[in-house]
Amino acid sequence: MAWDTGLEGSALNIASTNDSPLRVVAGPGTGKSFALKRRVARLLEEGASPRRILALTFTRNAAASLVEDLCGLGISGCDRIRAGTLHAYCYSLLAKQEVFDYLGRTPRPLMYFNKSGVMQFEGAPLLQDLCGIGTFGGKRDCTKRIRAFEAAWARLQSDEPGWAIQPTDQAFHYNLVEWLTFHNSILIGELIPLALRYLRDNPASPELACFDHVLVDEYQDLNKAEQVLIDLLSGTSTQTLVGDPDQSIYSFRHAHPLGIMNFADSHPGTHDEALVECRRCPSLAVTIADSLIKHNYHPTEPPRLHPMLGNPVGEISIVQWSNPTAEANGIAEFCHHLVHRRGYCPSEILVLTPRRLLGYGIRDALRTYDIEAYSFYHEEILDSLDAQKQFALLALLSRPDDRVALRYLLGLGSPSWNSGQYERLRLKCNENGLSPWEVLEGLVDGTFTIVNTKRLMKRYNEIREELEHIRNLRGYAL
Repeated sequence: MAWDTGLEGSALNIASTNDSPLRVVAGPGTGKSFALKRRVARLLEEGASPRRILALTFTRNAAASLVEDLCGLGISGCDRIRAGTLHAYCYSLLAKQEVFDYLGRTPRPLMYFNKSGVMQFEGAPLLQDLCGIGTFGGKRDCTKRIRAFEAAWARLQSDEPGWAIQPTDQAFHYNLVEWLTFHNSILIGELIPLALRYLRDNPASPELACFDHVLVDEYQDLNKAEQVLIDLLSGTSTQTLVGDPDQSIYSFRHAHPLGIMNFADSHPGTHDEALVECRRCPSLAVTIADSLIKHNYHPTEPPRLHPMLGNPVGEISIVQWSNPTAEANGIAEFCHHLVHRRGYCPSEILVLTPRRLLGYGIRDALRTYDIEAYSFYHEEILDSLDAQKQFALLALLSRPDDRVALRYLLGLGSPSWNSGQYERLRLKCNENGLSPWEVLEGLVDGTFTIVNTKRLMKRYNEIREELEHIRNLRGYAL
């Protein structure tokens, strides 16, 4: 299939123009992914080297889908395009250039998820240790500071990403990096400021001239540090960004709709295209969505989203419940009605909820009706303390010097994560240049003594017994 088959209007302009930078504002269901892949198809058909095309998406699934769709078009070389998330690209860049070794860092990612605005699992003892060091506030405050650290301290769209400016932020930055370095770990979000720092410090780096074409999807979800990083990677290449300011929902990680709205102010000569016809949704849903979007703009501005001519009207019911339990049961009952009275398959029903705990309630209520439900909350598998404990034990079993897993297990069961006693252990490690495991073994055989570590040693002995129990297990038993 030729790249321009069936294209017309803005979609054709997006695929065909050589103007750069190209900014595409596209609402939900308007065919932005379709136009983006046709643009890539044209570049390949015209002889562009696939390894010099970088397509950045917000999720791994979106990257895989882009390559799969291109392969479906029968375009030669599409499987060699550099397609993936920005974090994945940064990881490969830093590993290839041995930046981790140079900085004395270990690319072992900290496993955590947020609940009620606080880092959980391996992030929990990190927060506890940081809260005990300085005047950084409580666990929520420290979680917010970590988000700012991952955004290279650019909290606002007008901020320049780089180093912390406020003294408290500077102290937090130092203590956070010290904790991560001691525990041979990194934060996934830390990959962005590390890559940004590397490229800024190495203006002759070949990565700055690696690509002829850089395409970015979901631009509105990027924070300022990520935007600056993409500008560096683009260099003299053509730049295409696609997004929608009305779908910007990542303010908690310092992403701002202003990033895409004001893009042309800092990028002269920006070519603009817009996709406004929603092909995916019934017309009534599109009309309601557009009426909500209009509140973001001056009343005289034209609609941002149009229903596609010929789409069905659709059905919308606005229902309110008195509490989350009633809501979960009510939604499950309606899904039961759709399956058993109207003949839909469970896989044809998508339930969206802004809260994970409400999602769990709906899932559990669906199962009482014997309706199978798949949860898209990937942290669910590690949501229980028992699962977290077993995961940490396996990590420690496979790599005995996994300091993050050991720190988690040493604090498990203690409201304070045994933070004070663990800090004394850290001091002893630094004094002797040894790992926590080596010092703990020394405490067992009498080589070392540390006052007031009774609870810590009790946990350590329990961990040794648990590891010994699973050490010889294999297959399903393990």
